[in-house]
Amino acid sequence: MKPDRDIVLKAIPYDDWILASDIASNLGERSIDVAWVINNRLINTYVERKPLRNKQASPYLYRRLNIVRLR
Repeated sequence: MKPDRDIVLKAIPYDDWILASDIASNLGERSIDVAWVINNRLINTYVERKPLRNKQASPYLYRRLNIVRLR
């Protein structure tokens, strides 16, 4: 079963880049499931990604977007 979108989002920092495998180990989930949730439910709306230079197990790093709301 895939982890909840909100739980994954809370595990992604605003000020640093993180691997899906690091998020998964913090949540006790599989990294492929965490990456699926990010790429299908969070990317470009709440999370940005960049390619990892030296490709290891996960090819992307993730960081939360700072969302500014106007009044």
